[in-house]
Amino acid sequence: MDGDELLQTSHQPKSRRRNGGYAVSEIAERLGISTKSLYTWKAQFSKPPHVRAEVLDQAAEIKRLKRELARVTEERRVATEL
Repeated sequence: MDGDELLQTSHQPKSRRRNGGYAVSEIAERLGISTKSLYTWKAQFSKPPHVRAEVLDQAAEIKRLKRELARVTEERRVATEL
């Protein structure tokens, strides 16, 4: 059963459901994850695909810049030792 099915299942008593599905704490427990992880995933994947792609592009650029900074810092350290 995937996350959408868990949220949409209506055989639970209404007092235990949120927005027509299971409570977030129940879903997290069934999946063996924290509620924080579930909320994080929900926030991440509820964004439109082009926004998610932009975030991934930005993360890749940050990673590249950090590698470049480490390289330049090391080159500068070696140059000052000479």
